[in-house]
Amino acid sequence: MGILSGQNFSSVITGDKSLSSRPMRRVFEPLSLMGIKTEAASNQFLPIKIYPSQEIIPIKYEMSVASAQVKSAILFAGLHCTSPTEVIERIPTRNHTELMLGLKIINKDEKIISVVSKHNYPEANEYFISSDISTASIFIVLTLLTKQSELLIKNISLNETRTGILKVLQKMGGYIEIVNENISNGEKSGDVFVKSSELRNIKIDHAIIPNIIDEIPILAVAGLFADSSFEIRNASELRKKESDRINLICYNFRLLGLNVIEYEDGFKLDGDIQNQKVIFKSSGDHRMAMAFSILSLLLNEGAAVNNFECVKISNPNFINQIKSISYF
Repeated sequence: MGILSGQNFSSVITGDKSLSSRPMRRVFEPLSLMGIKTEAASNQFLPIKIYPSQEIIPIKYEMSVASAQVKSAILFAGLHCTSPTEVIERIPTRNHTELMLGLKIINKDEKIISVVSKHNYPEANEYFISSDISTASIFIVLTLLTKQSELLIKNISLNETRTGILKVLQKMGGYIEIVNENISNGEKSGDVFVKSSELRNIKIDHAIIPNIIDEIPILAVAGLFADSSFEIRNASELRKKESDRINLICYNFRLLGLNVIEYEDGFKLDGDIQNQKVIFKSSGDHRMAMAFSILSLLLNEGAAVNNFECVKISNPNFINQIKSISYF
């Protein structure tokens, strides 16, 4: 939306059923402050029409939600302004956009201020894009929980706003080693070596939640097999993903007969698995489908995941990758 708002033609953005259920007001409201006119279904859902703007107005905008997607939309729109646009965050979120554009970052009064203007407009170049740590986390957790296993995953993004999942799993006792670190276009990457480990659940600091938000479904699977109860709080943003992931995680774990408490901003689970051969619900959410397929592999009698084809949204080669590394 931020990119298209600077063009001299109208555009329409639409998506599949899960994307079309995600509220978009959080994106188009700050864009409207920049003079960008949009029109959305039911005033907040896809499809969204974006009209050409005669002028995009630079703004100072303090984020009301910790969302890298919203931040990036504003920054991309700000590329069309002669004067600086500033995005202010109290809680740091993923910063790939800022690094690739080479933006000025100011740390002041416990706030992070990203500054963008026409001076940051990108030039054609060759860029090395490292592998996605969110997708890699699926295989990392599978390795940690599978006895007598080890796995080397190459060229993984080690951006400091993305490695929260590795830090949490390491604190839980997971053997995870980083080797062959490199930096390209300001982005750090490297190889991740993982070995089977006995995990124990820990208290997860609320400050790290924005940087593990996409990995919480697979982290919950790790927590299920770790010592003591697993609990996530301060993660209400999970309800605004491709599905209401808090509700869906709780629903699926209850199928196993576990003790589950659902909070507005998270959940808690403990107890022993009572049921197997269940059919987990994905609600067409690719991360949920992948996380619960890993859980299905780890159950003695297996399980199934409905609407599993949705994994193609982010990783169409998922099944082949599983087969290439496992003996299940």
